[in-house]
Amino acid sequence: MESEHKRKVHQRNMNIPFWTLTLTFAWMNAWHVSGFTTTTITTKTVATSVKPGPRTSSLVERAQASRQKRPLFSSPVDDNDFQTFIEQTVLHVFPGAMTYDQLLDYLRYQLQDRAGYEIPTTLCATSLCSDELNRPLELKLQQTFGETYNLGGLAGCPFGGVTSFRKMKLHIPDGGQCLVLYGPHVGVDATGTFGKCDRKKINNMARPDEEHLWCCRSAILAAQYATAAHRGEIDPSSMPLDILDASQYFVQNMLLPHGERLQRAAERSDNDFMVDLPYALYEEQTKLIQRIMDEASQAGFPGQMVVVGGIQINTPPGCIDYFLPFRFDLYADDGQYQGSFLDEEYEEQA
Repeated sequence: MESEHKRKVHQRNMNIPFWTLTLTFAWMNAWHVSGFTTTTITTKTVATSVKPGPRTSSLVERAQASRQKRPLFSSPVDDNDFQTFIEQTVLHVFPGAMTYDQLLDYLRYQLQDRAGYEIPTTLCATSLCSDELNRPLELKLQQTFGETYNLGGLAGCPFGGVTSFRKMKLHIPDGGQCLVLYGPHVGVDATGTFGKCDRKKINNMARPDEEHLWCCRSAILAAQYATAAHRGEIDPSSMPLDILDASQYFVQNMLLPHGERLQRAAERSDNDFMVDLPYALYEEQTKLIQRIMDEASQAGFPGQMVVVGGIQINTPPGCIDYFLPFRFDLYADDGQYQGSFLDEEYEEQA
Protein backbone atom coordinates (compact mmCIF):
# COMPACT_ATOMS: atom_id res chain seq x y z
CA MET A 1 0.00 0.00 0.00
CA GLU A 2 1.25 3.45 -0.83
CA SER A 3 1.78 5.97 1.88
CA GLU A 4 -0.79 8.68 2.46
CA HIS A 5 1.84 11.15 1.29
CA LYS A 6 2.20 9.43 -2.09
CA ARG A 7 -1.56 9.30 -2.49
CA LYS A 8 -1.85 13.03 -1.88
CA VAL A 9 0.99 13.81 -4.28
CA HIS A 10 -0.66 11.70 -6.96
CA GLN A 11 -4.00 13.40 -6.36
CA ARG A 12 -2.43 16.84 -6.75
CA ASN A 13 -0.59 15.87 -9.94
CA MET A 14 -3.71 14.47 -11.54
CA ASN A 15 -5.67 17.67 -10.89
CA ILE A 16 -8.79 15.62 -10.24
CA PRO A 17 -10.09 14.28 -6.92
CA PHE A 18 -8.65 10.87 -6.13
CA TRP A 19 -11.99 9.52 -4.90
CA THR A 20 -13.54 10.51 -8.21
CA LEU A 21 -10.85 8.63 -10.11
CA THR A 22 -11.16 5.47 -8.03
CA LEU A 23 -14.95 5.38 -8.10
CA THR A 24 -15.14 6.03 -11.82
CA PHE A 25 -12.72 3.16 -12.46
CA ALA A 26 -15.33 0.94 -10.84
CA TRP A 27 -17.81 2.23 -13.41
CA MET A 28 -15.45 2.08 -16.35
CA ASN A 29 -15.50 -1.63 -17.00
CA ALA A 30 -17.84 -1.63 -20.00
CA TRP A 31 -20.43 0.86 -18.71
CA HIS A 32 -23.18 1.49 -21.20
CA VAL A 33 -25.96 3.97 -21.75
CA SER A 34 -29.04 2.86 -19.79
CA GLY A 35 -30.61 -0.31 -21.11
CA PHE A 36 -27.57 -1.73 -22.90
CA THR A 37 -27.02 -5.43 -22.60
CA THR A 38 -23.42 -6.31 -21.85
CA THR A 39 -21.65 -9.38 -23.16
CA THR A 40 -19.53 -10.32 -20.16
CA ILE A 41 -15.82 -10.91 -20.58
CA THR A 42 -14.82 -13.94 -18.54
CA THR A 43 -11.78 -16.15 -18.73
CA LYS A 44 -14.04 -19.07 -19.67
CA THR A 45 -15.04 -17.45 -22.96
CA VAL A 46 -11.47 -16.75 -24.02
CA ALA A 47 -9.64 -20.08 -23.91
CA THR A 48 -9.16 -22.93 -21.50
CA SER A 49 -5.52 -21.92 -20.96
CA VAL A 50 -6.29 -18.30 -20.13
CA LYS A 51 -4.95 -17.16 -16.80
CA PRO A 52 -7.16 -15.24 -14.36
CA GLY A 53 -7.73 -11.79 -15.79
CA PRO A 54 -9.58 -8.56 -15.05
CA ARG A 55 -12.75 -9.01 -13.01
CA THR A 56 -14.86 -7.07 -15.44
CA SER A 57 -18.20 -8.84 -15.03
CA SER A 58 -18.94 -7.80 -11.44
CA LEU A 59 -17.78 -4.26 -12.07
CA VAL A 60 -20.00 -4.02 -15.15
CA GLU A 61 -23.00 -4.97 -13.04
CA ARG A 62 -22.08 -2.39 -10.42
CA ALA A 63 -21.61 0.22 -13.11
CA GLN A 64 -25.03 -0.42 -14.60
CA ALA A 65 -26.65 -0.39 -11.15
CA SER A 66 -24.95 2.93 -10.36
CA ARG A 67 -25.95 4.63 -13.63
CA GLN A 68 -27.93 7.85 -13.13
CA LYS A 69 -29.92 9.38 -15.96
CA ARG A 70 -28.91 12.93 -16.84
CA PRO A 71 -30.08 14.97 -19.83
CA LEU A 72 -27.47 15.70 -22.46
CA PHE A 73 -26.73 19.28 -23.40
CA SER A 74 -28.69 20.16 -26.54
CA SER A 75 -25.99 21.96 -28.54
CA PRO A 76 -23.11 24.39 -28.01
CA VAL A 77 -24.40 27.88 -27.30
CA ASP A 78 -21.35 29.76 -28.56
CA ASP A 79 -17.63 29.27 -29.10
CA ASN A 80 -16.82 29.97 -25.47
CA ASP A 81 -19.08 27.12 -24.37
CA PHE A 82 -17.97 24.66 -27.04
CA GLN A 83 -15.14 22.98 -25.11
CA THR A 84 -17.39 22.59 -22.07
CA PHE A 85 -20.17 21.16 -24.21
CA ILE A 86 -17.87 18.50 -25.71
CA GLU A 87 -16.36 17.65 -22.34
CA GLN A 88 -19.76 17.28 -20.67
CA THR A 89 -21.07 15.20 -23.57
CA VAL A 90 -18.11 12.79 -23.44
CA LEU A 91 -18.14 12.41 -19.66
CA HIS A 92 -21.92 11.93 -19.63
CA VAL A 93 -21.74 9.01 -22.05
CA PHE A 94 -18.32 7.68 -20.96
CA PRO A 95 -18.03 8.47 -17.23
CA GLY A 96 -14.48 8.06 -16.00
CA ALA A 97 -12.88 8.98 -19.33
CA MET A 98 -9.51 10.68 -18.88
CA THR A 99 -7.74 13.25 -21.00
CA TYR A 100 -4.52 12.03 -22.56
CA ASP A 101 -2.48 14.11 -20.09
CA GLN A 102 -4.38 12.60 -17.16
CA LEU A 103 -3.86 9.13 -18.61
CA LEU A 104 -0.10 9.67 -18.95
CA ASP A 105 0.12 11.00 -15.38
CA TYR A 106 -1.77 7.93 -14.19
CA LEU A 107 0.43 5.56 -16.20
CA ARG A 108 3.60 7.10 -14.78
CA TYR A 109 2.23 6.88 -11.24
CA GLN A 110 1.20 3.24 -11.56
CA LEU A 111 4.33 2.08 -13.38
CA GLN A 112 6.85 3.90 -11.22
CA ASP A 113 5.28 4.08 -7.77
CA ARG A 114 3.29 0.86 -7.73
CA ALA A 115 4.93 -1.55 -10.19
CA GLY A 116 8.45 -0.25 -9.59
CA TYR A 117 9.19 0.16 -13.29
CA GLU A 118 11.80 2.54 -14.68
CA ILE A 119 10.30 4.63 -17.48
CA PRO A 120 13.53 4.72 -19.56
CA THR A 121 13.59 0.91 -19.70
CA THR A 122 9.88 0.48 -20.42
CA LEU A 123 8.97 -0.38 -24.00
CA CYS A 124 5.52 0.88 -24.98
CA ALA A 125 3.51 -1.12 -27.50
CA THR A 126 0.14 -0.03 -28.87
CA SER A 127 -2.73 -1.66 -30.71
CA LEU A 128 -4.76 1.31 -31.93
CA CYS A 129 -6.71 1.92 -35.12
CA SER A 130 -4.82 3.19 -38.17
CA ASP A 131 -7.09 6.28 -38.29
CA GLU A 132 -5.00 9.46 -38.12
CA LEU A 133 -7.20 10.68 -35.26
CA ASN A 134 -5.44 8.19 -32.99
CA ARG A 135 -1.90 9.36 -33.62
CA PRO A 136 -1.99 12.15 -30.97
CA LEU A 137 -2.22 9.52 -28.22
CA GLU A 138 0.74 7.65 -29.68
CA LEU A 139 2.65 10.94 -29.81
CA LYS A 140 1.93 11.52 -26.12
CA LEU A 141 3.16 8.02 -25.33
CA GLN A 142 6.31 8.57 -27.38
CA GLN A 143 7.08 11.74 -25.47
CA THR A 144 7.12 9.67 -22.27
CA PHE A 145 8.40 6.24 -23.34
CA GLY A 146 10.23 6.91 -26.60
CA GLU A 147 9.42 5.13 -29.84
CA THR A 148 6.36 2.88 -29.61
CA TYR A 149 5.96 -0.61 -31.05
CA ASN A 150 2.86 -1.03 -33.22
CA LEU A 151 0.76 -4.17 -32.75
CA GLY A 152 -2.48 -2.91 -34.22
CA GLY A 153 -4.45 -2.35 -37.36
CA LEU A 154 -8.02 -1.58 -38.43
CA ALA A 155 -10.36 -0.73 -35.53
CA GLY A 156 -7.46 -1.22 -33.10
CA CYS A 157 -7.36 -5.01 -33.50
CA PRO A 158 -3.94 -6.59 -32.79
CA PHE A 159 -3.48 -8.02 -36.27
CA GLY A 160 0.26 -8.38 -35.70
CA GLY A 161 -0.69 -11.54 -33.85
CA VAL A 162 1.65 -13.88 -32.00
CA THR A 163 4.64 -13.23 -34.28
CA SER A 164 4.50 -9.49 -33.73
CA PHE A 165 3.96 -9.91 -29.98
CA ARG A 166 6.95 -12.21 -29.60
CA LYS A 167 9.07 -9.81 -31.61
CA MET A 168 7.94 -6.96 -29.35
CA LYS A 169 8.98 -8.92 -26.25
CA LEU A 170 12.45 -9.40 -27.75
CA HIS A 171 12.79 -5.62 -28.03
CA ILE A 172 12.33 -5.00 -24.29
CA PRO A 173 15.42 -3.17 -22.98
CA ASP A 174 17.86 -5.05 -20.76
CA GLY A 175 16.44 -5.26 -17.27
CA GLY A 176 13.27 -3.60 -18.49
CA GLN A 177 9.60 -4.33 -19.08
CA CYS A 178 6.79 -3.39 -21.45
CA LEU A 179 3.50 -1.51 -21.43
CA VAL A 180 0.82 -2.68 -23.87
CA LEU A 181 -2.05 -0.27 -24.53
CA TYR A 182 -4.91 -1.27 -26.82
CA GLY A 183 -8.51 -0.52 -27.68
CA PRO A 184 -11.02 0.65 -30.30
CA HIS A 185 -12.10 4.24 -30.78
CA VAL A 186 -15.27 6.24 -31.33
CA GLY A 187 -15.76 9.82 -32.43
CA VAL A 188 -18.09 12.59 -31.33
CA ASP A 189 -18.80 15.52 -33.65
CA ALA A 190 -19.50 19.18 -32.96
CA THR A 191 -23.21 18.49 -32.36
CA GLY A 192 -22.54 15.81 -29.73
CA THR A 193 -23.39 12.95 -32.10
CA PHE A 194 -21.34 9.77 -31.56
CA GLY A 195 -19.94 7.70 -34.41
CA LYS A 196 -18.85 10.81 -36.31
CA CYS A 197 -15.92 13.18 -35.97
CA ASP A 198 -15.13 16.40 -37.79
CA ARG A 199 -11.76 16.26 -39.49
CA LYS A 200 -9.25 18.96 -40.28
CA LYS A 201 -8.97 20.30 -43.84
CA ILE A 202 -12.21 18.65 -45.02
CA ASN A 203 -15.17 20.69 -46.19
CA ASN A 204 -18.18 18.77 -44.90
CA MET A 205 -20.54 20.66 -47.22
CA ALA A 206 -18.64 19.34 -50.23
CA ARG A 207 -19.07 15.73 -49.10
CA PRO A 208 -22.79 15.27 -48.41
CA ASP A 209 -22.60 11.49 -47.96
CA GLU A 210 -20.90 12.06 -44.55
CA GLU A 211 -19.00 8.78 -44.77
CA HIS A 212 -15.75 10.66 -44.24
CA LEU A 213 -17.10 11.61 -40.79
CA TRP A 214 -17.58 8.02 -39.63
CA CYS A 215 -15.43 7.14 -36.66
CA CYS A 216 -14.55 4.33 -36.61
CA ARG A 217 -15.48 3.54 -40.24
CA SER A 218 -14.06 0.00 -40.09
CA ALA A 219 -16.08 -0.71 -36.94
CA ILE A 220 -19.28 0.78 -38.36
CA LEU A 221 -19.03 -1.26 -41.57
CA ALA A 222 -18.36 -4.38 -39.47
CA ALA A 223 -21.35 -3.64 -37.24
CA GLN A 224 -23.59 -3.16 -40.27
CA TYR A 225 -22.39 -6.54 -41.52
CA ALA A 226 -23.02 -8.23 -38.15
CA THR A 227 -26.53 -6.82 -37.75
CA ALA A 228 -27.43 -7.72 -41.34
CA ALA A 229 -26.26 -11.28 -40.69
CA HIS A 230 -28.33 -11.37 -37.49
CA ARG A 231 -31.43 -10.30 -39.46
CA GLY A 232 -30.76 -13.07 -41.98
CA GLU A 233 -30.19 -10.64 -44.84
CA ILE A 234 -26.71 -11.93 -45.66
CA ASP A 235 -24.69 -15.08 -45.09
CA PRO A 236 -21.39 -14.65 -43.23
CA SER A 237 -18.61 -14.46 -45.79
CA SER A 238 -16.04 -17.22 -46.11
CA MET A 239 -12.36 -16.83 -45.32
CA PRO A 240 -10.82 -14.53 -47.96
CA LEU A 241 -8.26 -16.06 -50.28
CA ASP A 242 -6.92 -12.62 -51.22
CA ILE A 243 -5.13 -10.36 -48.76
CA LEU A 244 -6.71 -7.30 -50.43
CA ASP A 245 -9.16 -6.58 -47.58
CA ALA A 246 -8.47 -9.42 -45.18
CA SER A 247 -8.26 -7.21 -42.08
CA GLN A 248 -11.81 -5.94 -42.53
CA TYR A 249 -13.03 -9.52 -42.92
CA PHE A 250 -11.68 -10.32 -39.46
CA VAL A 251 -13.09 -7.16 -37.88
CA GLN A 252 -16.59 -7.91 -39.13
CA ASN A 253 -16.42 -11.56 -38.13
CA MET A 254 -15.27 -10.57 -34.64
CA LEU A 255 -18.55 -8.67 -34.29
CA LEU A 256 -20.82 -11.48 -35.51
CA PRO A 257 -21.52 -12.71 -31.93
CA HIS A 258 -22.73 -9.18 -31.11
CA GLY A 259 -25.17 -8.86 -34.01
CA GLU A 260 -28.28 -9.17 -31.85
CA ARG A 261 -26.95 -6.81 -29.20
CA LEU A 262 -26.02 -4.16 -31.77
CA GLN A 263 -29.38 -4.58 -33.53
CA ARG A 264 -31.22 -3.84 -30.29
CA ALA A 265 -29.06 -0.79 -29.73
CA ALA A 266 -29.76 0.44 -33.27
CA GLU A 267 -33.49 0.05 -32.72
CA ARG A 268 -33.27 2.35 -29.71
CA SER A 269 -31.32 5.07 -31.49
CA ASP A 270 -28.36 5.72 -33.77
CA ASN A 271 -26.46 7.16 -30.82
CA ASP A 272 -27.02 4.02 -28.73
CA PHE A 273 -25.73 1.94 -31.63
CA MET A 274 -22.58 4.05 -31.99
CA VAL A 275 -21.88 4.05 -28.25
CA ASP A 276 -22.42 0.30 -27.81
CA LEU A 277 -20.20 -0.55 -30.79
CA PRO A 278 -16.78 0.22 -29.23
CA TYR A 279 -17.72 -1.79 -26.12
CA ALA A 280 -18.46 -4.83 -28.28
CA LEU A 281 -15.18 -4.39 -30.12
CA TYR A 282 -13.26 -3.94 -26.88
CA GLU A 283 -14.58 -7.23 -25.55
CA GLU A 284 -13.49 -9.11 -28.68
CA GLN A 285 -10.11 -7.41 -28.74
CA THR A 286 -9.55 -8.34 -25.10
CA LYS A 287 -10.19 -11.99 -25.91
CA LEU A 288 -7.78 -11.84 -28.84
CA ILE A 289 -5.09 -10.02 -26.86
CA GLN A 290 -5.33 -12.68 -24.15
CA ARG A 291 -4.99 -15.52 -26.65
CA ILE A 292 -1.94 -13.83 -28.20
CA MET A 293 -0.37 -13.28 -24.79
CA ASP A 294 -0.94 -16.89 -23.74
CA GLU A 295 0.64 -18.26 -26.92
CA ALA A 296 3.51 -15.77 -27.03
CA SER A 297 4.41 -16.26 -23.36
CA GLN A 298 5.12 -19.96 -23.92
CA ALA A 299 8.42 -18.95 -25.50
CA GLY A 300 9.55 -17.64 -22.10
CA PHE A 301 10.78 -14.24 -23.24
CA PRO A 302 11.96 -12.08 -20.32
CA GLY A 303 10.33 -8.88 -19.17
CA GLN A 304 7.31 -8.12 -17.03
CA MET A 305 4.30 -6.58 -18.72
CA VAL A 306 1.49 -4.19 -17.89
CA VAL A 307 -1.60 -4.35 -20.12
CA VAL A 308 -3.93 -1.35 -20.36
CA GLY A 309 -7.15 -1.66 -22.37
CA GLY A 310 -9.90 0.82 -23.04
CA ILE A 311 -11.71 3.03 -25.53
CA GLN A 312 -10.42 6.16 -27.23
CA ILE A 313 -12.88 9.02 -27.69
CA ASN A 314 -11.98 11.35 -30.55
CA THR A 315 -13.39 14.88 -30.40
CA PRO A 316 -13.67 17.77 -32.91
CA PRO A 317 -10.52 19.67 -33.97
CA GLY A 318 -9.27 21.92 -31.19
CA CYS A 319 -10.93 19.88 -28.44
CA ILE A 320 -9.31 17.50 -25.96
CA ASP A 321 -9.46 13.77 -26.71
CA TYR A 322 -10.11 11.11 -24.06
CA PHE A 323 -9.29 7.54 -23.12
CA LEU A 324 -11.53 5.37 -20.94
CA PRO A 325 -9.41 2.57 -19.38
CA PHE A 326 -11.11 -0.70 -18.42
CA ARG A 327 -8.09 -2.74 -17.31
CA PHE A 328 -4.63 -2.16 -15.88
CA ASP A 329 -3.18 -5.64 -15.37
CA LEU A 330 0.27 -6.74 -14.29
CA TYR A 331 1.87 -9.92 -15.69
CA ALA A 332 5.09 -11.65 -14.60
CA ASP A 333 7.98 -12.56 -16.92
CA ASP A 334 6.40 -15.94 -17.71
CA GLY A 335 3.02 -14.40 -18.55
CA GLN A 336 1.36 -15.28 -15.24
CA TYR A 337 -1.34 -12.80 -14.20
CA GLN A 338 -0.29 -10.91 -11.05
CA GLY A 339 -3.26 -8.65 -10.40
CA SER A 340 -5.16 -5.57 -11.49
CA PHE A 341 -4.41 -2.12 -10.16
CA LEU A 342 -7.96 -1.05 -11.01
CA ASP A 343 -9.47 -3.84 -8.92
CA GLU A 344 -7.13 -3.01 -6.05
CA GLU A 345 -8.15 0.63 -6.01
CA TYR A 346 -11.83 -0.18 -6.22
CA GLU A 347 -11.64 -2.60 -3.30
CA GLU A 348 -9.91 0.04 -1.17
CA GLN A 349 -12.97 2.27 -1.63
CA ALA A 350 -15.64 -0.44 -1.48
